[in-house]
Amino acid sequence: MNLRQLASAFVFILALQLMTGCSKKTDSGPAAADKNIPLPDPPLVFEGEPGIPGGTFIVSEFGDPKTFNPITENEGSSEVFTRLLFSGLLGFDWPSQKPLPGLAEKWSVADDKKTWTFKLRKNLKWSDGHPLTAEDVLFTFNDVVYNTNVINAQADLIRVDKKDFQITKLDDLTIQVVTPETYAPFAESFGQIPIVPKHILANAVAQKSFDAAYGVNVKPDDLVCNGPFKLKAHRAGEQTTLVRNPYFFEVDKKGQHLPYFDNIIYTVSPDMNTMALRFRNGESYALELMRPEDYEPLKAEAQTGKFDVLELGMALERGFFWFNQNTNMSKVTGKPLVSPTKLKWFRNVKFRQAMSYALDRDSIVKSIYGGRAKANFGYITEANPKWYNPNVKQYPFDQAKARALLKEIGIEDRNGDGFLEDADGNVIEFILNTNTGNDVRIKTSVLIQEDLKRLGIKLIFQPMEFNALISKI
Repeated sequence: MNLRQLASAFVFILALQLMTGCSKKTDSGPAAADKNIPLPDPPLVFEGEPGIPGGTFIVSEFGDPKTFNPITENEGSSEVFTRLLFSGLLGFDWPSQKPLPGLAEKWSVADDKKTWTFKLRKNLKWSDGHPLTAEDVLFTFNDVVYNTNVINAQADLIRVDKKDFQITKLDDLTIQVVTPETYAPFAESFGQIPIVPKHILANAVAQKSFDAAYGVNVKPDDLVCNGPFKLKAHRAGEQTTLVRNPYFFEVDKKGQHLPYFDNIIYTVSPDMNTMALRFRNGESYALELMRPEDYEPLKAEAQTGKFDVLELGMALERGFFWFNQNTNMSKVTGKPLVSPTKLKWFRNVKFRQAMSYALDRDSIVKSIYGGRAKANFGYITEANPKWYNPNVKQYPFDQAKARALLKEIGIEDRNGDGFLEDADGNVIEFILNTNTGNDVRIKTSVLIQEDLKRLGIKLIFQPMEFNALISKI
């Protein structure tokens, strides 16, 4: 599949209020109570500069979570929360693309490059104080992730040639994993999968109801987790509040329990304009998603000392669109999920190459990102030097080349009406969906629509609410 991609410059805005009023040290509250809770042996030590415990962090996000279940979630609106509620055997350092210790204090691989051993920290606890052991790890992988009754996107990350990994417990703190073949991304994929509590969720698995466990209506006390935070409250369409998990296994160099914040409050914003407005009004303390047109005004406003604009360079994230090539039938209607006519177009390599040639990426960079982005032709951006390949085939803007490729597969303007038809006389027409509220995606979609119209293609642009889009996908 050929992707039209842009790697945008990543800018993060941090309110200075974060380092004063909302984070001032207190001698009471959740952080202070940690002093009586024993740490795991050894705890994970954060190597950065020690901070000041306490305070509340408020930030705006698009939409609501669809679930708090870390195994079944498959959308960004849920992952925002599950990544703070749950931990895996290993952590991950994004800049270096290297795995780090997590629930496991250490790990190793045998000379056969297929046998891996993980050693858990002693005295790990779930957020309810129950011991976290190798039994939970076994349960997570063997009973949940590999369970064919549990629909999840995790299982394919830990299979080779459709074969499951063999996972066994050597003792209460030691897990051994044997892969069918040497698997290069093993540590990143296996180590990142969140571990879930057997003592809470075993019954849901037995009753084949795990998919419904930890839904958005779960009572906060019933959502037992092992990440830095746990659920405090969720009000659909309004906000979600997380409170620090006193049993989290990480400390700073001074031995202070992490995380520092007592609470994180995520408020729901319908669009990027609202997010920016709430930040300016002091109703949120950080603005991660900045519209390109807001950069210069906010950079100037930062001179007042109210906040900092931190430029972190090119982002790992990338913008792209893709064609639905699903050959399956709908379980509801019994009809093809994608019409055979469109499927014939979408599954043709030359069709997808033509679509890539038809797009003026440079115009998108200049007019929508204000020059603060780069045209991208692969799935990895230059922010990831370990995997970025500057030599992937590129498809520069060339509508003549696009027309020539389409003509090779029988697609051309057959009746002189300015629109393209295939060999069977079908007009080349299809729908493009993206989510409402994201100005950059909306504007980019409009430019894509204009580029394809010049080529002679009818593109119907239908933006929709984020979670509705995820459900449709």
